[in-house]
Amino acid sequence: MRIATFIAFGIIQIGLLGQNARLNTKFSTFSFNALGQTDLRDTAIVFPRGSGKVALKRLNYWVTGIELGKDTFSIACDVFSDRSDWSRGPAHNSGTEFIANWPGLWSLRKKEIEAHRKNYQNANYTVPNQISTWPSNMNELGFPKTLAAYVDNDLDRVYNPSNGDFPFLLGETNVLSVATDSFQKGGYKPEPIPLDISSQHFLLDTNSNRVYSRITLCNRGLIDFSAVRFSVILDGQIGNALDDAMLSDSILNMVAIKNGQELDDVYGKNWPAIGYVLCKGDLGASMYIEKGNSNVFGEASTSAEFFNYANGMWLEGAPLTYGGSGLDGTIPSNYAYSGFSDTQNGKEPWLDNENIGKRTVVASSTNMDIASNECAVLDVCYFVLPNAPSNDSIRAEANRILEEYNGTDFTLGSSTPHKVRTRISTIFATAGALISSREYHLVSPVIYALDGRRISVEKNGIIQMPYSKGIYIMVSSKRKSQRLVIE
Repeated sequence: MRIATFIAFGIIQIGLLGQNARLNTKFSTFSFNALGQTDLRDTAIVFPRGSGKVALKRLNYWVTGIELGKDTFSIACDVFSDRSDWSRGPAHNSGTEFIANWPGLWSLRKKEIEAHRKNYQNANYTVPNQISTWPSNMNELGFPKTLAAYVDNDLDRVYNPSNGDFPFLLGETNVLSVATDSFQKGGYKPEPIPLDISSQHFLLDTNSNRVYSRITLCNRGLIDFSAVRFSVILDGQIGNALDDAMLSDSILNMVAIKNGQELDDVYGKNWPAIGYVLCKGDLGASMYIEKGNSNVFGEASTSAEFFNYANGMWLEGAPLTYGGSGLDGTIPSNYAYSGFSDTQNGKEPWLDNENIGKRTVVASSTNMDIASNECAVLDVCYFVLPNAPSNDSIRAEANRILEEYNGTDFTLGSSTPHKVRTRISTIFATAGALISSREYHLVSPVIYALDGRRISVEKNGIIQMPYSKGIYIMVSSKRKSQRLVIE
């Protein structure tokens, strides 16, 4: 049987789990709301599971960048309060319309997908609500056609689970959420930003203390975005939040929060460290911020200030400098407390061991350009490492995470039919090139990324090649497939 992976959006029906979800590993509980984040009244990570002990208080997102021909923008929040730009659901191309009664979260396990694939042809079978309402095939004016991935079992390009189609899952247990710019709620900027972000949090192994997330940022408007950065805000609280420290590693694309001294008032000698790794994408900057009105590391309240933090600068634009508290040095740096990962030119290792205290970390990606109606994808991992780990142990865990991620096949995210050996030809093309469809004898070709995202199509006999180098799949209307290599 042939199957194809598509991403499409659909009309949503009510009947989901609610506005919060828990991902339980063997030892930890990770919590996410309908924005894919954590609100002020919840706890991001409890460790050990069921203990009530807080290891990470909040987890939030910022997106910053530049609108072509305009100024910096942000979709952000204040991690120390309920002030936030984020709202549930996808973006409208105007940025000012929303879908009322957006259901919030989808939670699915791999075994539910396997049962659906086994039973969907049975006369007495009822498609589970979480599968039937998976957000696909939406046809509302101004809202995206593309949101949540699915596998198109019958190749008709329409999500219909009654015909065997099923959601594209990445792990054993999965939680999907979608958020966009509410504009007026946070009030950090003068105009709305038509961008949405979908988060699929998932577990590869319930016996580990790791939660992975696929972050998809989509520009739904008419203006291109440049210098876009995705930032994760980790509001640390390793038991007693006032004796914490942070660690960055620019080589492993990791930041971590740990206890700053041997003994913690809540955990004692066996405190955990909390970490974040960019698995697909690179760490562009790591900073720390504090609650209050400091003009150096205080709370951001404008798009320019969020942009500064995301780009390795302090609140008002002064550069982060290497060593000490990052304020008074002479060597500019992008990574606070970068340990042994940034010691070129004879610099001493930069460790956070002098002024331990509350640590709220801003970990940002490198710059991305997201053109109108295009998307960018990042894969990240959050982890808990118990038993008072050393800096070397934390770095070793980050390295193991990267090895696990790079060794995992995310092609479908669920069990697939036996592979059939087939020949597929290869086309080589230049990034951004315009090529006649006649050159390759294709009929109405469509280009897909390897994760199923639709990249571009033929128009008036001309194919627009992707701008990013890499490997793609080109499919004609007659189902002829070719490998496309962009150089």
